[in-house]
Amino acid sequence: ISLPGFWFAATVGTTMVSMNIVNASVFADTLSALLNMVCTFVFLRFGNTGYIGAAWANVIAGWSSAIFIFFYVKLNGKQDIVWTIPPRTADTPAPISLRKYLAIAIPSAFSLWAEWWAGQVLAIFAGWLPAGELAVGGNGIIFNTLAIFYMTFVATQAATTTRVGNLVGMK
Repeated sequence: ISLPGFWFAATVGTTMVSMNIVNASVFADTLSALLNMVCTFVFLRFGNTGYIGAAWANVIAGWSSAIFIFFYVKLNGKQDIVWTIPPRTADTPAPISLRKYLAIAIPSAFSLWAEWWAGQVLAIFAGWLPAGELAVGGNGIIFNTLAIFYMTFVATQAATTTRVGNLVGMK
């Protein structure tokens, strides 16, 4: 239930970043992450909801990010540059076919899915170990620590790519 909110926020945020409007996306992502941590803590500590509480915290965070991005676009009058598609001109590249798009997108998607599946398989294998509950907990801690360090480099790559793309686009 949380993914559509995150997808909407990411799509609109990426659109605005490509137009050199970065602050809204940064704020929405930061707000979402903080809200997710607070809601997860409250649901787990005081609500005794278990993993369902963590899932609902993710839903709240995803949709709050989407709502913030939507209102940012609406209140700052950016609708014309975010929601509308500009008319085609003579120097616009030809549209790409769905077949060509899928030929590029599917291998990329499988690469990402393989990462997700590997994490799930590791959790299953950890559950099969003796004292599986502790092993799954340890696996989760290690996996999240790894993700934090990994995301530092992913964020640096995304920021660098965006900056270079903006500078190349200005020329």
